[in-house]
Amino acid sequence: MGFSTVFYAWGLERTPASLTSVLMAMVPLLTVFLSTLQGQESLTGLGILGALLSILGTVVMVDLSAAKEISLIHIGAILLSTAFLAQSSVTVKHFPESHPITSNAIAATVGAFFQGCASWLTGEAHAIPALPGTWAALVFLIVLGTVIGFVLYLQVLQRWSASATNYNFVLSPIITVSLAAIFSGEAVTVKFLLGACLVLLGVIVGALLPQKRRAIL
Repeated sequence: MGFSTVFYAWGLERTPASLTSVLMAMVPLLTVFLSTLQGQESLTGLGILGALLSILGTVVMVDLSAAKEISLIHIGAILLSTAFLAQSSVTVKHFPESHPITSNAIAATVGAFFQGCASWLTGEAHAIPALPGTWAALVFLIVLGTVIGFVLYLQVLQRWSASATNYNFVLSPIITVSLAAIFSGEAVTVKFLLGACLVLLGVIVGALLPQKRRAIL
């Protein structure tokens, strides 16, 4: 996870958010193949179809017209980030089951170490935030995004397969745009709704149906 965030942060500097969303939508598909190669899951038609539907829905949903000036090396960094994300969930499934809070504490500490080393090696400035809005965003990211969010992710990962759990990455754009529409009054287009429907269909096919079948068996 530490390597993933380092590559993601660097790649995002020159990769438009719309294109990044499409690349991140590949996490479930990569997880399917990685978990199969490592003998953790079986490669199924539902798994592949669900992942492809989610990628297609994301492509339809986002506006790729903004992705004109792109850097291949930064896109490569985002792809490496998705690969590390997919592998991290598969790796966690190999470990003996532990409490999500304990796992989160260890993962966050290791991740902070790698990010700190990367920040030091690239010569980033380490100024203390001065604006209240910056502190509020920082607290939000730490408490909700890292502590609570990752603990909930690990709880789902204990009960679901790695490939099914990683569909949360394709749901993020839907949630973001929905919240923006509610709190900021941003318009929701027909194209977005069509893409969101494809993404949700992909989640049903690739994540929910396999879990339901596994529960029955």
